[in-house]
Amino acid sequence: LILAFIHSQVAKPFKTCEKIIIPKHIALALALLVLLGTPFAVWGMNAEGYIQNKEILKAIRPASLADVNNSLDIFEKSLARNSFGTQETLTQLIEFTAKVIRFEDVSPELKQKFVNLTASEIQKYIEKNPQDSRTLLLSGAFIAQTGNFDTSLKFFESAIAISPKKQFMYQTVIEILFQKGNKAEA
Repeated sequence: LILAFIHSQVAKPFKTCEKIIIPKHIALALALLVLLGTPFAVWGMNAEGYIQNKEILKAIRPASLADVNNSLDIFEKSLARNSFGTQETLTQLIEFTAKVIRFEDVSPELKQKFVNLTASEIQKYIEKNPQDSRTLLLSGAFIAQTGNFDTSLKFFESAIAISPKKQFMYQTVIEILFQKGNKAEA
């Protein structure tokens, strides 16, 4: 409050702003342009992400087991958009694939297609974003579920190198080492 009072007593107005006078009709046209253009600009910047988000919701909630194959197509289409929602799409694909692997009613061929898509998208994403410890963590956990413990541990080592203070990663590495049979190393 004291600083505000001192500022009000000492401050001088900007001289450059005092002389700028815009005719009323131009100011009205600019205000109208901004008012009407803002919603279109916001939609244009967010449309791809919004559509990608709707696709993710559709993919992760199949109405029946028959729709799981459709979910694969939706994930592929959504990832092809390559918008700012790609990380979330990949995260949801990893989690959904982990569920699909456990479904007994899903064919082994479809399970393999999900695993292949997920592994390929993980590799693409990590090549573009090697410092994303969250995706490395999720990827390591997913790969451990497929039984490839050595590759999984490499992902966790990379994630720990980026974010060494996250205790959860160390606990997960210990669990994987136990599953692998390396109790002494754990």
